[in-house]
Amino acid sequence: MRFALEEIKYVCHHLHEAHGVSVFYVNTRGQFAYESPAASIRQSPYYVPLQEQIREHAVNGGQKKIPVFFSINRLHFFRIGLQHDDAVLGQIVVGPCLDAGLDETQIDYITELMHEFSNVRVLIEFYQSLPVIGPERFRSMSLLVYSLLYQERLDPAQIVETSGEQPPENQPPHAPDLEISRERMNLISHTNLSHERVLLD
Repeated sequence: MRFALEEIKYVCHHLHEAHGVSVFYVNTRGQFAYESPAASIRQSPYYVPLQEQIREHAVNGGQKKIPVFFSINRLHFFRIGLQHDDAVLGQIVVGPCLDAGLDETQIDYITELMHEFSNVRVLIEFYQSLPVIGPERFRSMSLLVYSLLYQERLDPAQIVETSGEQPPENQPPHAPDLEISRERMNLISHTNLSHERVLLD
């Protein structure tokens, strides 16, 4: 695919329609050339800071054709870089979603994260409005999007996951040492974009 804007929009639109997940196309100038956010996200006061972090990951996270997964405060995403020949054309970012419904432990985690602020209830409502997509299904979604874009299959072992605040598997979550930016409505914290590991089956 030569990645004409209309073709990119077509893939993003139908991915959003089929799975109910938000999809963004960020060009090389850091501009949102296309957005299909879920209605609950667009109406949330956290939409603008969320856009800022999506832009940061898309612009500064490295340009990889293969899906790169990352998490921000329990919100899960993947991004796929668009390249044609030697030209870099930006990134498609899919998310946010949750990997499981909110239980009391996760609600406590979010409440602890935001304990000094008065809008915790709105934050919890925002999380509860997000689609729940399990890790295997999210991975399969990324492989399908890659195949649609590049017309080739991708070995799942090549998928890259950026380290974030996710706890080890089967371990209870612990509040990480996060510095929360007040200028970003105290929702989103920076993650380390340089540390990546291969996600194996």
